[in-house]
Amino acid sequence: MNRDLQNFLNKKAILSEQSARYIAAQNGSIERDIGTIKEAAQKMPNKSELLKNLRPQANDRAVYVLNRTIRASDRGTTPYRMWFVSKPSVKRIYEYLEN
Repeated sequence: MNRDLQNFLNKKAILSEQSARYIAAQNGSIERDIGTIKEAAQKMPNKSELLKNLRPQANDRAVYVLNRTIRASDRGTTPYRMWFVSKPSVKRIYEYLEN
């Protein structure tokens, strides 16, 4: 890891977990998250009849929902709350679902 990045992480009190490169077994949770995002994004256009060129927006919506979802690996809280130290609003999820 780059020394400047390590200093930045230390200054912000961010814990960095490193794994060996190109070894999927060590990246289990992120691999599952990526799979969840891909699957959700692939299904969204089918459900809402979006054009294929709107796939980036489908990915964005999938990540938005995933960041507001409680997972066991996040110690019973959401990634949003861990990052911003406040409860996420779920109002926009309903807006996303309506559009």
